Amino acid sequence: MTIPTLLGSLAAIGIVVLIVRALRFQAKTLSEEQAMRYSEEMIAGFDAIDAGLCRNRHAALVLGDDGRVVLLKCTGNRYAARALTPPARCRCPEQGRLIVDSDERQFGHVELQLDNAALWQQRLGGAT
Repeated sequence: MTIPTLLGSLAAIGIVVLIVRALRFQAKTLSEEQAMRYSEEMIAGFDAIDAGLCRNRHAALVLGDDGRVVLLKCTGNRYAARALTPPARCRCPEQGRLIVDSDERQFGHVELQLDNAALWQQRLGGAT
């Protein structure tokens, strides 16, 4: 490979990165208000009362007034939601980290970095 070919390849990669950023193909980030609103829109009859955001703001847990918890995760440029009825399978392998299993093969499990992971584990009724 020659130097001009290498430089041309690097320039092409840089142009693609700029196009992706300009078109905003990066993942969205959530706020607590958005997480609560999305949960209410995606899950019929769900009324949100509290939300816990993952530190990277790409996933969230939302508590409803009926005790259900909605698990939100970023899937590309959108969010997917699953309503979990406690007790749900979850675990805290270390402080501040919660792994929630949706019990759906296609949705899978979601790992969240939460300041209050133990509280959410308790809300979900998961084992310690």
